[in-house]
Amino acid sequence: MRCPVKLGVRLPLSCPGKSPAKLWLIGLIGGLLFVAAASGLGALTLEEALDTALRNNIGIELDRIELERRLRAQQSSHNRFHPSLSAGSQLSRDIYSDSDDPWATQFSLSSNLSLSVESVRRGRLTAMQYQAGELNYESAQAALVRDVSNAFFGLLLEAERIRIRREAVAAARERFELAEAEFEAGRISRYDLLSQRVAYENQRPELAQLEDSYYLARRDFTLLIGLSPGDPVVPRGDIGSPVPVSTEAEFWSGYLERRPDIVRARLQIEERRLGRSLAANEFLPTLSLNASVSRSNTTPFTEPWFGEDESPWDKRGSFGIGLSVPLGTLLPNSQRRIALEDADRRVQEAELQYQRAVLRAENDIEAALRRLRRAESSLELLDLNTELAEEAYRLAETSFEQGQIDALELRNARLELERAQLAALEERYRGRIALIELEYAVGTGVE
Repeated sequence: MRCPVKLGVRLPLSCPGKSPAKLWLIGLIGGLLFVAAASGLGALTLEEALDTALRNNIGIELDRIELERRLRAQQSSHNRFHPSLSAGSQLSRDIYSDSDDPWATQFSLSSNLSLSVESVRRGRLTAMQYQAGELNYESAQAALVRDVSNAFFGLLLEAERIRIRREAVAAARERFELAEAEFEAGRISRYDLLSQRVAYENQRPELAQLEDSYYLARRDFTLLIGLSPGDPVVPRGDIGSPVPVSTEAEFWSGYLERRPDIVRARLQIEERRLGRSLAANEFLPTLSLNASVSRSNTTPFTEPWFGEDESPWDKRGSFGIGLSVPLGTLLPNSQRRIALEDADRRVQEAELQYQRAVLRAENDIEAALRRLRRAESSLELLDLNTELAEEAYRLAETSFEQGQIDALELRNARLELERAQLAALEERYRGRIALIELEYAVGTGVE
């Protein structure tokens, strides 16, 4: 069981009887606790998070149960060609009979089998429904992988934002403590001291807000992968740069037919066409086979059931072949004719839905490729800009220590460094998300 650790370490600016060295020691301990929390038992890599989600997600489990149900229906679809078999017995009494034995008993065994083209095609329909269940299951898994991956890298981005903000807060605190020493030595005014303190204090609530948002996002992520949100996990890894892939739309267009929604839309057309055939089969005749045997006894209580001379049982049996033709279909507006027309319309709807699914898939691929192209073209420039901002901040620190610039200019240099770092980080995040969306759009991994 992991112990909850408060991520925000807030230290008083002055404590009676405590030196700055002790305060820094307290801050160091708090930072170590934060690192321990991030690398403890609750830390998961992306692969571990995906495996946990696929094993524990309730939606995936529901789809798996539905898939098993459809599999059993497919495996037992041949049962419709089994004849029905029933056995019965009857004991009756003639209330107007003057006989010494007014009772009669009967035992029967009957079987019936109906054959039609519809029965064969319904077996095919059951197989299609199982294929649709497989596609639903695969689609649910792919959507979960996409959502977990997006949330995972979103948490890594938030963690990096907190790290950058922590560095800024630590730098502001260091400048404030330096200003305290300078003020006590009489080298700076009280205004300069208060300016440094205000700059430090303004950043602490921002850091606390980032930490709270990060904690809540971790709870949501923990719930997404199917665990109890009471003890949220911590992502372990880094965003990195997206893997270079082809950004030509023509290259990825060949993957369209792999998408589960495209395959499902195509299967739906076949299913609707089969449904149309089933509606047309309502106009065809049905062949039925039946057989029955029965034994009856009119003196069940006065004569032996199994006598040595003449048996008291009356034996009967029959076998029949029937052919039935529906006549209601001859009417121009019969229910079956209307059902056939509706089936034609459903086929047209399925064909239009397939076209729309293809257009939507092409748009998803183009959007993901566009984001990847932008990330590839921007990252090199943003990394260079970050290096320049780091060098500019180091020069600003040196100039501030030498008294060549004031605290405001130093804070501006720090803000520019933060902006450059976050811009590069967020562009890497957008590139990674675009790669995840591309994998989902083409229905396969691209790394």
